[in-house]
This record gives sequence, structure tokens and C-alpha cells, in this order.
Amino acid sequence: MEEALPEGSAEFVGTVLQNCSAVANFSSATNMSPNNPLMAAVRPLVKLSPYRAFGHYLFCSTSGGVWIDNHFSVFAFLYYALQISDASCDEFISEHVRYANILPSVLQNTVKLNELSDIPLSEAGSNHQDGRTIQLEALGLGVQNCPARLALRAAGQVLKKQRENLAKLDNEVKVKIEVALKEIEEYRAQCFRNGTGYYDSFKKKQYRTDFDANLNRLKLAGWWDEIITMISKDELPDDFQCSEVWIRLGTHYRLLVEPLDIANYYRLGKNEDSGPYLTNARPRRYTIRQKWLEENNVIQQHQPSPTGTDQPTMLTQDSCLWAHVEQIACLMPANNAGGHEKSIAGLEKSLRPLIDSNGLSMEELVAGSSTFIAVVKWLWAIMTPLQKSTSSISYVIGRHPELMN
Repeated sequence: MEEALPEGSAEFVGTVLQNCSAVANFSSATNMSPNNPLMAAVRPLVKLSPYRAFGHYLFCSTSGGVWIDNHFSVFAFLYYALQISDASCDEFISEHVRYANILPSVLQNTVKLNELSDIPLSEAGSNHQDGRTIQLEALGLGVQNCPARLALRAAGQVLKKQRENLAKLDNEVKVKIEVALKEIEEYRAQCFRNGTGYYDSFKKKQYRTDFDANLNRLKLAGWWDEIITMISKDELPDDFQCSEVWIRLGTHYRLLVEPLDIANYYRLGKNEDSGPYLTNARPRRYTIRQKWLEENNVIQQHQPSPTGTDQPTMLTQDSCLWAHVEQIACLMPANNAGGHEKSIAGLEKSLRPLIDSNGLSMEELVAGSSTFIAVVKWLWAIMTPLQKSTSSISYVIGRHPELMN
């Protein structure tokens, strides 16, 4: 005797199908016309769950099963395969909860749909002896079900486009990024050979090399912003931000180039209108890349210190250090530290882990008449003996006592 279905099962399944219909149709419309202005207008009005399908899915019938791993197609499969025919709702539910009885035979007759972008839309393109065709028809997803086939093909096209976009990034954009980063690295080394840090040189912008570095900074910003836009539009694979290659490249970009963004921000006096860089102006291209690194726990390899004395050491491992320095530099003309303990505490908090992990590029920070030196001298002069004994600044003074001369 079959066990009775729990009370409310029919209503629950009806609700599932109704919501699945809305999500599947919205998803299919988005996949088919990603740049449609109408879909862009509707998107803010449709409240979708932040969760999405992932992993591998097996859809079963009495004839076998269809195995897919394209998460864009899961809702379409679920919705169109769960359409109620002439059977009553109770019979429909019972049919789907008794799949354990057919599972052994299903596993022997399972086909994987590797590529949905070329799924046939008509009888002319179908091979009725093909296992894919047989299993799709058993699920009610044959060529006669045109809306289902269109939805599945659109999901396949999205995944195919993602792979093409990733290949373009790997083969073209990545090369451009690496070339621009290399040129900024050479600019940094040249500044160091000239007796100054690249941060202060860029902030002054007195030489042609400074303007060339700015051009590379702007080009890099455009490429990385484009990547962020592609991610937000589902134009790259879901695991793109888990790629160790891109995490390392993004981290190197952030550590090398964000100081130049900070220098440009304070050189133009934008802090006077928009406030501190870290509070109001830090671009998403940096916050997102820092989040990638933290979430994926990728260990960034510190650049080895060169053997010569004409090259800067590794990059400082906090790309925002200069923003803390600049906030204090803004206090110096008024000689006002009393009301800005928060800014000073921010610098101390940033310095401590860098000191503990050997993540400071000290030789570069104190090269020439740098902003960092001016801030360190000013803070040291206004600190009490007790503050000096516990301050991170004491480490800097200990490494470079000549700063106090």
C-alpha cells in the first residue's frame, strides 16, 4: 500500500511550478536577449533569490536520464520537464517521488548534454537514433516543444559566449595588462634610481615618464573595469574570480597601481570636495580584487629583493597605505593632530601587520623627500614618550635613524 502524500503537497508543488515558471521565463528571456532595453528595465522590478543552481543535475524519466552541468539551463529543464499533463496533481507528484524504483535503469541509460548551443530546433536536425534525442523526448523536451528547445539553446549560447570571452581575456587582454604593468614597473625602478619613490614622482608629474605612467594607469583601469562589468553581466564563467592566475595578476595590479590612483586623487585635491579616498573614492576594481584574494586564500608571492642597490624592493603589501599617509599629511599645515586621532590610528593599524609580515618596501618609502618621511617626522615630533614606545612609527625610526637629522 502506497504511503499517502503529506497534506498540502499539491499546493506546495503548485507554488514551486508557479515560481519556477516566472524564474525560468525571465532567465530564458535574459539569455536570449541580454542587451534588450526592456529586460534591463524589468530587471530591477524582478526580485530574484541571490542563490543559483550549481554543480551537476540528473533529470530522470522511465527511459533514462539527462545529465547537465550548465546552471543557466537548470530552471528551464526543471520547468519544462515538470509540466503537468492530463494526470491529476496527486498522480503527478507520486510519479516524481517514486523515481527510486527506476533509478538503477536510469543510471545505465544516462546521456550528458555537453553542448546545448547546437541542440536541434527542428526534425531536420534531429537524429532519432541518438541517445540525446531519445532522452530529451522522454522528458517532454523534444523538438515539438519549441519554447523548451529555444530556452535550452539560449542557455547553451550563454555558456559558449562565456568560454569565448574567457579565451579572449586569456589570449589578448591579459597580455595587454601584463605589458602595461611591466612598463609601470620600469617607471618605478627608474624613479628609484633617480633617488625618489614612484608615488611622489607621480604625484608631482614633472617629467614625461610620469605622464606615460598615467596613460598606462588609465588603460589598466579601463581593462579591469571592463572585466568587472563582464562579471556583473554573467559574461564570464562563475569560477573566473577563483582563478589563481587572475587573482595573482589582479593583486599585483592593485599593489602596483592603486598608489598611483591615490597620488592622483590627492594631487588634484579631490579630498577637499569628496572626502578621504578610502571612505568615498576607492574604485570597485580594487575592492573586488582584494576580496578575491581574501576569499580564495591565495598566497601572494612577495617579489624577492634584488641584489643591487639601484632597484626598489618588493611592493608594499597594503595598497592603501598611502591613503592613510595622505590623510595625515592633510593635517600637517594646520599642525592639528588632536582632533584627528582616527586618521593617525588608521596609519598605525595599517603599518603594524606590514611590519610583522615584512611587507613594507622601506627603501622606497623613505627615498628622497617623500611624503611618508614628512608624515613620520611630524608624528614623531608630536608624540609623547609613552606614545613613541608603542607606536609603529618607532620601527621606521629604528630602521632609519637618519630621518631625525
